[in-house]
Amino acid sequence: MAGNDTKTGPICIYCGGAVTKERKGEHLVPHAIGGELTLKEIAGKSVCPRCNNGVLSVLDTALCRRSFLSIVASQELAASLWQVWDVDHASRDLLIEARPEWREGKLESLVSYPQMIFEAAGPQIRGDVTEAEKFGREQFKNVMIRAVHGAFERYNRGKNGALHFERVRNDLKTRNYRLPPRVFTTHTITEIANNIRDQSFIFRYLSPEDVRFALLSMSRLEIGNKNMFNQLSYHIGSQVPSISIHFNLVRTIRAMMKIGVNLLAAYCSKTPVNCESYRSVIRLILGKSHPHQAMLVTRNGFVRADGIQEIAHPGCHSFRLTYLDNRWLFYASFFGGRIGSAVSIPGPNHEDWNTMDILAPIHSKLWTINTTKLFRPMKVCVEWSDNTAICPSLQWQYADSSLVVREVPAEES
Repeated sequence: MAGNDTKTGPICIYCGGAVTKERKGEHLVPHAIGGELTLKEIAGKSVCPRCNNGVLSVLDTALCRRSFLSIVASQELAASLWQVWDVDHASRDLLIEARPEWREGKLESLVSYPQMIFEAAGPQIRGDVTEAEKFGREQFKNVMIRAVHGAFERYNRGKNGALHFERVRNDLKTRNYRLPPRVFTTHTITEIANNIRDQSFIFRYLSPEDVRFALLSMSRLEIGNKNMFNQLSYHIGSQVPSISIHFNLVRTIRAMMKIGVNLLAAYCSKTPVNCESYRSVIRLILGKSHPHQAMLVTRNGFVRADGIQEIAHPGCHSFRLTYLDNRWLFYASFFGGRIGSAVSIPGPNHEDWNTMDILAPIHSKLWTINTTKLFRPMKVCVEWSDNTAICPSLQWQYADSSLVVREVPAEES
């Protein structure tokens, strides 16, 4: 049986492998959205670094940085979003990597990240004007050149983590936007300067040709060359900035299921929760099984926000697990009920209760747990297309929420 065994040492509940090194362990709720408690400290159960830092991390990113939940998180916690672009109309609708600034629930402006964009006419350094002026324009330029050059050199030497390649959807040209290849980071220029030898960058591109061109351009960067980047210009961003929500539906559902499994493993004292007892759902979470996507997204996913208000509480994530027909129904209310989800988790129940309500204050370990023998399913409606129903508290006039519903090949999981 997979679990923690005093003779053999800790065993990963997801893959069943031995856990030789484990730091904080798997967070019950992703740390990116304010989760603090870990499975290890609550129940003494383990998740191996390979699962934790691999597939489970990918799923957390899908849910917390790329889905509808990420927009709410960016307001509540200033969390990073995967894909937010300002538009430089003066440069033929050039997309600029940026972060949103909110005021009273509305998108007020976008602040450009430090980035280097590789155009046919030559590379450009882009960033926020206020940040550049405060840091010093010449110093800003020099730090960016050194940091990008250093990341490229480490990449050439085969060092992992110097450049994180991310291919962006390729329908931008049809929508009259330009996205030449670029490298950028969500760190400030001061943070880059303090970590210049180890600074990594996200590398975004549309095609393999973009990758080759950008790498060639980086190979030609010269530290100390005063003739490089010697033209300065200011450009006003878009009056209608665009937040692009484009994410993998299956990964997002798997991330929701992972939270449910974590909570079951943490609080089910009489039910084994591991890769054997919960085989079907854990195989799905790990990407080892591939059910028909249409069936999966019909029954699981984000739900209309009004359906989860029964368990919502201000300043908290809150959850309900209720057992019915040999499966757990897992309901989640994030950020005080601003957005919710529901998934079904097949598996056994040997507890003396059938419903558990969990109140998890954001950035706190002081959780409240209540159980009852009653079955307490909730009336919710899974929703993928109506933004205002999923997140009624958001102003959606500036959001591009295009979704691509398609079968996901095994290699993309």
